[in-house]
Amino acid sequence: MFENLSMPSEISLLGIIFLVALFLGRLASKVQVPKVTAYILVGIVFGPTLLNFLNSAVAHQYETFNEVAFGLILFNIGGEFHKGLFKKLEIKHIIHSIILAFLILIITASISFLFALTTSMTLGHQIAYSLILGTIAIAAAPPTTLIVVKELDAEGPLTHLTMVFLSIGTIITLVLSQVFTIGFTQLQLWPAEHVTLSTQLIYLTLKLFGSFITGVFLGFLLSLIVEREKKEGEVLFAVIGIILFGQSIANFFHMDPLLTALFTGFSLVNFAPTGMNVHKILKDAGSSIFALFFILAGSHIHLQEQFQTVGILGLGYIIARTVAILLGSHIAAYFSKEPKVIGKYLGTALLSHAGAALAIAITLSKYQASSAQTAMTVVIGSIFFFELVGPLMLKYSLKAMNEVNASSSGTGSTKKVIHSPKELFVTFLINIGIIHDSEIHHDQAVGNYICRNLLTIRQDANFNQVIKFINDHQMPSYPVSNSEGDLVGTISFNAIKRAKGKFNAPSSVTAQTLAIYQDYLTEDQNVVEAMEIFDNLGIAALPVVRKGSKKLIGILHYKDIIIAQ
Repeated sequence: MFENLSMPSEISLLGIIFLVALFLGRLASKVQVPKVTAYILVGIVFGPTLLNFLNSAVAHQYETFNEVAFGLILFNIGGEFHKGLFKKLEIKHIIHSIILAFLILIITASISFLFALTTSMTLGHQIAYSLILGTIAIAAAPPTTLIVVKELDAEGPLTHLTMVFLSIGTIITLVLSQVFTIGFTQLQLWPAEHVTLSTQLIYLTLKLFGSFITGVFLGFLLSLIVEREKKEGEVLFAVIGIILFGQSIANFFHMDPLLTALFTGFSLVNFAPTGMNVHKILKDAGSSIFALFFILAGSHIHLQEQFQTVGILGLGYIIARTVAILLGSHIAAYFSKEPKVIGKYLGTALLSHAGAALAIAITLSKYQASSAQTAMTVVIGSIFFFELVGPLMLKYSLKAMNEVNASSSGTGSTKKVIHSPKELFVTFLINIGIIHDSEIHHDQAVGNYICRNLLTIRQDANFNQVIKFINDHQMPSYPVSNSEGDLVGTISFNAIKRAKGKFNAPSSVTAQTLAIYQDYLTEDQNVVEAMEIFDNLGIAALPVVRKGSKKLIGILHYKDIIIAQ
């Protein structure tokens, strides 16, 4: 169908892909689907499955971006282990993650072995195949999980335990995969250059210890830089530079670049007082880089070829890993004394499977043994299922546990004032001097001075969401709006103080309850009249609504009209 399509240049291709990903990402949010799913679909469409623009040769040109993205993702995961998390971290959380990891390994390997019996592989290769799949199955996709949690602004016990498992599970996966690789090469199942067992174990120990030491050192070095650098752009540049430098060192000295990046992020947030701010900047600024990672992950999926090659083994692995995670979550929660509800929803939160799993699977390509090659194909083929279903199930789990800040979905705690195309075009004409303000409004109209880039608190936001919003956004006034964007009132610190003293359970209080009526301005009111209102009320800002309605369009700062006079 698409045979006659010619592949555009690499630069044009990258631009097209990003525009399509941006559009589908916004569309996904509209229909309540995680953006990650949209990004992976873009990779599938542009990859070998359909258009074949992102074939292996083209995708290889972007591998540097991919390495940076993966480094940033692991850096962010490491950054989750800060002082605030350590205060909440209990020994049972660590025990739970370790038990769950080994249950996933055992259950996945056992079921995969039953499916492997249907193949012509020898018994030794069937066992090797099953064990390496069980190990890779532990990896619960830090990239996918991190971007979904950020998109939903999730926070709570399930989010906390998910992050703990991501770190511990990733480390266990990376270590065990190398341990099994050593074992298989020693047994000559995976032929490789012969090295004695003791030498390989010493090499592995130095590799892991070296990754930790290098990560801690780079985290300390980065903390020295960010303590002296105040500009966010320069901080982001320094972080990317350190990550790339760390990957270069890790590759040169044969250490693990993924663990190095993870320990760098962990060290930064615990060395530098400003480390948490850097961590937050990266989570906010890294989305475009993360998007490219998921697009490239999608381009590794070739449905026609992989369905034919994998067949029953791929289905077996999907069944095995799904059963292992869901069942293992319940069992691990029981033995570690976690609440039953955690056991119920943690499993569905951990189904995503790109990231470390993909990285390990690709490394298997250098081994020509049938078990290694089959395992690689099975894992890459399974990504299509897990990366489409996983983000949806993660979102479901977080919502079921009531840990989603609804501001992320557009139906809850915050709403951004959106301007029409006409308003944007008029603003453009004013800014380049083609028309003047006086041609649109009277020269002294309030509408000429308002700040239109405004976030509001939705009236159905709960008390905790209101507190989080105020903590995240420093504003002179906190307007409350309904689902149509009409002004309901504003929230003051006195209202929050009264709520804490008046109600036994402030968390049940909504923004509408906290909102008080406040004077507001219409966009056509005269500036002189507005100044009189400011003077009488003794306040610094007032919400502004559209003429003839209560549709909130912005906020007017007293200082702006004083400076303009």
